Amino acid sequence: MSLALRPIFRKLRFQMIADSHVAQVEALFANLYRETNITKHQPVVTIPFEARLEVIGDPQGDGRWIQVRLPDDRAAWIQAGDITLTPRNNAGIAELIEWSRRFLGLPYLWGGTSTYGYDCSGFTQMLCRRRGYSLPRDAGPQAQWVGAKMVEKTDLQPGDLLYFGSSAQHITHTGMYIGNGQFINATAYQHPIVQIDNLNEEHWTKLLVAATRIK
Repeated sequence: MSLALRPIFRKLRFQMIADSHVAQVEALFANLYRETNITKHQPVVTIPFEARLEVIGDPQGDGRWIQVRLPDDRAAWIQAGDITLTPRNNAGIAELIEWSRRFLGLPYLWGGTSTYGYDCSGFTQMLCRRRGYSLPRDAGPQAQWVGAKMVEKTDLQPGDLLYFGSSAQHITHTGMYIGNGQFINATAYQHPIVQIDNLNEEHWTKLLVAATRIK
């Protein structure tokens, strides 16, 4: 293929994927295999939650396996139990809080936006996506997002978003309030993992500078 045609090909390829059936990973991680057998070979690759792949073949093995295309155009097989063809984006708050616990213990990674590692705003952004909302990438802009309203610390409700820093103008951390004085967050404080912390602990109390509720 000539160099001149490559941008056109990429554009057409993207359109084909957008218009075709897409599988989204629903498990924390999913292994892809070169054939429908997990005992013959090591996985070709392991991909994280929310990764999206083009479906290119009919289900095999009583519907257990789905054939997909990798970014380098190779074909691979993924187990149907690891993916969804109809991603959820309308979770209620109670459901979201219960569902968020599946991420506990995943590593903190500055700049991380996947189950390979989340940072605080990447984790909060992902949780809100499950409710159907697209937040800005970083904690400061998230606190200023027009889709949410400010709430008083004394009026916190489960699902509210918490923002921490030296001041409201210098926000460096975020998490989601889950009730009973607790919040879930990806943090490097003490243990660099996704964890549940107590909002009444001195470390967090002195840093809490804002809270918002999605409208």
